[in-house]
Amino acid sequence: LFIFLWTFALGTIWVLSSQSAPTFDSFQVVNAASEAANGRFEFFNNDDRYSKDYSFQLGSVFFLKIIMSVAKTVFKPENPLYLEVVNAFSLGVVNVCIVLITNLTMRDKKITTAVTLMLALSCAPILSCSFIYGILPGMALAAAALYCELRYLVDDKYVHGIISVILIGIAVLLKSNYIIWLIAMCLIAVVMMFKRKKMVLDCILMACAVILSLSLQPAVKSMYESRSGIDLGDPIPYTSWITMGLCESNSAPGWFNYTHTTQVYKDNNFNAKITSQKSKAVIAERLGYFAKNPQYTHDFFYKKLASQWNETSYESIWNNTIRGQYKDKNKFAAWVCGDGSKKVKKIMDIWAQLMFASFTVGIVVIMKKKNFPALSLAVIFLGGFFYQLISEGKSQYIVPYIICMTGIAGVGLIFAGEHLTDIIRTK
Repeated sequence: LFIFLWTFALGTIWVLSSQSAPTFDSFQVVNAASEAANGRFEFFNNDDRYSKDYSFQLGSVFFLKIIMSVAKTVFKPENPLYLEVVNAFSLGVVNVCIVLITNLTMRDKKITTAVTLMLALSCAPILSCSFIYGILPGMALAAAALYCELRYLVDDKYVHGIISVILIGIAVLLKSNYIIWLIAMCLIAVVMMFKRKKMVLDCILMACAVILSLSLQPAVKSMYESRSGIDLGDPIPYTSWITMGLCESNSAPGWFNYTHTTQVYKDNNFNAKITSQKSKAVIAERLGYFAKNPQYTHDFFYKKLASQWNETSYESIWNNTIRGQYKDKNKFAAWVCGDGSKKVKKIMDIWAQLMFASFTVGIVVIMKKKNFPALSLAVIFLGGFFYQLISEGKSQYIVPYIICMTGIAGVGLIFAGEHLTDIIRTK
């Protein structure tokens, strides 16, 4: 209750303080949802082709459209700022699930308390509430799905297994990146099924989770094609994002570069098959270059990882600075995004160093105890780590994995604290 109310309150306060408006990709998604909520589908024919080229975003459009339809009926809002409040609510749910997962797998009140306090002191996720992109609502569903899966695996709560399947399916609908969570959940189930000796039921639930997760996005796309009468075609293939992640860019190695996505797609007359072939050829070329130039390869991936994981604001301040405004920021938000940004980032640096160190200790402790359910958050972290290593680089995409790492960091913090206390007492 504390962590939910704390997170939801701070997130809402920040949203109202920042007054950030959807811009760039988030504007496209929110605008499409607003149009769909009013029964208009002309946005599919926009010259920028966003809804066609990025049709995998239609899951988020569908989710936001439902919320906007309800909001329009209940209180007729002037602007979609309330969608950012939904983000704050979602982050509260995420933090609650991380605490519940820790409590379920570790069964130690001190560790649960440590995780709760570390989540409460994490600034970047709070500041990220103003960014509407389906990341936080998707993570709320994915984190709840993981908790329900662990309840099923640890306590044999069958209803939780069914709920888990539904929740992870909807999470992947909102954001394809949560396929990483789906894979991690399947791995956890596979490891534990041999001990549980309930292989048939576990396999059925895993199969249902995979089928549901991979079918909802195409179903929503087909629905919009049917309602609009417009053939959306194929989106930009995912191989283009892998190409982007393995090539140089003006920002940092592997960061956004439209040349490898929208440009190559346009050059090939929006043919996804040909675009995928061209992207695969570039990937093969880059891998060959990496193999022949080990020092360059080291520097490339070192800089890419550092630019994402060591940027401890995770673009939360930047996003609130460069986006449009509904009205001027209040004094506090203006200070955070302006004169006080260096101080705020310094605080974020200190918190991140504590979290990274505690996470490392926590992993060792959990592995020594062979507590496989407790490693579930670490499995998701590893999946995100390798995914961000090869795909498009962006530090704001690290936020979900930082939150997951906090669940392990609490274990390391308590372990280190207890051993430090013992050393002091001995001396």
